[in-house]
Amino acid sequence: EEELGLTPARLRGIAESRGELLVWVDDDNVLNRDYLEEAWRVGEKHPSLGVWGGNLTGEFEGGLPEWAGPYLGYLAVRGVERAKWHNEYDATTAPPGAGMVVRREVAEEYAATVKGSPVRRQLDRRGNSLASCGDSDIAFTGVDMGYGSGVFPELGLVHLIPAGRLSDGYLLRLVEGIWCSMTLLKLVRGLETVPAAGGLGGKLRGVVGRVKRRVFWGRRERLFKEAELKGRRSGVALYEGLRGAEAGG
Repeated sequence: EEELGLTPARLRGIAESRGELLVWVDDDNVLNRDYLEEAWRVGEKHPSLGVWGGNLTGEFEGGLPEWAGPYLGYLAVRGVERAKWHNEYDATTAPPGAGMVVRREVAEEYAATVKGSPVRRQLDRRGNSLASCGDSDIAFTGVDMGYGSGVFPELGLVHLIPAGRLSDGYLLRLVEGIWCSMTLLKLVRGLETVPAAGGLGGKLRGVVGRVKRRVFWGRRERLFKEAELKGRRSGVALYEGLRGAEAGG
């Protein structure tokens, strides 16, 4: 695939593949030996699901720092103790892209709709971008078609995490990128609306929030919250800019 980015790579994979089930596997994923067999079994048992995934454990180069536990979800490390699924827009049952299983008709519908949407093409990694919600967009495409999404403990894979991804610098960039793309995804799908300008009251609340975080929160907790808020603002700005370009084009 000549075009840079995860979305073009997935679109190429959809076009080149022939099977009825597609499985996304990144270069840092190690699937359990029975992963494909279990993926097929889940699909046969739950024909109402369009997308499903499994139990993602992490293997951390140099060990896992004690402080990093609350942020592992951002690194696509998600423990699944019991099966659960839903037929609505539900982030808890929309699996990460690592090991995601997709029915062909859902994948093809996603490909057909995302190709013509510059906004939705911004939802995934490209170059240095850490946007990360293309996988949720795929799961939600299945919901649009009447399917559900789910996660199952029998589908196991190990996510290899290099030491550099457990630094404050990388994780702060990741949190900002994920919240930017998550905000963009919600705006595109009408799950949120562009917030109105806050005026003096909104600015005051923002100042009070910053003061509280500086007084009562620890340094790392404060930095991660500020990265989230920055990502949210970036998502709104990106959405407005892309929508304006679409309207002008």
